[in-house]
Amino acid sequence: MTHNHHLSRKITPFSILALLVLNTAIYAELWAPGGYEEIPQPSIVTCKEGMITHQRQWYYFHLYTMNLDVPGYIEDCGYNMNKNGHIIARSFYRKRGGVPQETNNPLDFAVDIADRGFFCIRLKDGHLAYTRDGRFRLDSNRKLITLTGRFAVLNENGNEIVLPDGKDITCSKSGVLFVNNAPVDKLGVAVFVDDQTIANKLEKISGTILVEKGRPEKVPNAEYAVLQGYVNMNGVLKALTGDGLMWKYGNEASAKAARSQIKLLTSAVQMANP
Repeated sequence: MTHNHHLSRKITPFSILALLVLNTAIYAELWAPGGYEEIPQPSIVTCKEGMITHQRQWYYFHLYTMNLDVPGYIEDCGYNMNKNGHIIARSFYRKRGGVPQETNNPLDFAVDIADRGFFCIRLKDGHLAYTRDGRFRLDSNRKLITLTGRFAVLNENGNEIVLPDGKDITCSKSGVLFVNNAPVDKLGVAVFVDDQTIANKLEKISGTILVEKGRPEKVPNAEYAVLQGYVNMNGVLKALTGDGLMWKYGNEASAKAARSQIKLLTSAVQMANP
C-alpha cells in the first residue's frame, strides 16, 4: 500500500508532459519535413515539427478508417531515409492487397495475385490506369466499365471490352469472359515486377486507381487467377488501432509545449526590457 502510494507520487503531470514531449521529438525527427528558417528558437521548431508530424499520422488514421470497407483501396505510406544527415520521409504505395471476399455478383472480379496484380482500365482522358477494385458493370452499350468513375475495362490487348447480348456471363480462372458459354474476350491483368515499380512509375489519383507516369515494368506471362464473384478487399493494416490516440495526444502535447516556450520567451523579453 505504502509502496504504491510512493510510486503514485512520482507520476506527476509534469512527468507525463515530459514523456509526451520526448515522444514528439522522436517522431518529429522521423517524419517532419523540416526547414523553419524564420523561427530561430530550436525548441519552438521542434514543437512545430512535432505538431505537423502527428497531424500527418492522424490524417492517415482517419483516411484508412474511412476506406476500410472500400474494395481495392491502396494504402500510401511513408518510409524513413537518411539524406545529408537528416532523417526524412518518402511516400510509397504498399503492394499488399486485401483478402478476396465473396459477393456472388457475376460482374465482380478479384485477382488472386493481389500483391502486384491489377486490372487494366482506361480513364476518360485516354490514360492507361490500373485498379484492384473489380466491381465492374455494363453500360447501356454493354461495355464493361468500373463501378467507380465508369472507366472502360480493357482486355489483354488494351482494347475496351464489349459483351454481346446474353444473360449468362462467366469467367475462367485465366480471365476469359464467356457469354452463354461462348468465349468473347479476356480481361487485361497487369502484374508489376516489384514495389519500387509501383511507387515510382505509377501515380495514385484516387483511393483505388493508379495511373502511369512512366513505363512500369510488368512480369511477362505472369501466372495469376481471376476469381469471379469476388472482390479484393482493403489491405490496410493501420486503421482502427490504438496508435490514433498516441498521435492525438502527441499533437496536443506539442501544442502545449510550444505555448509554454512562447510564454517563457515572452517573459524573458519583458524582463530584459522593463
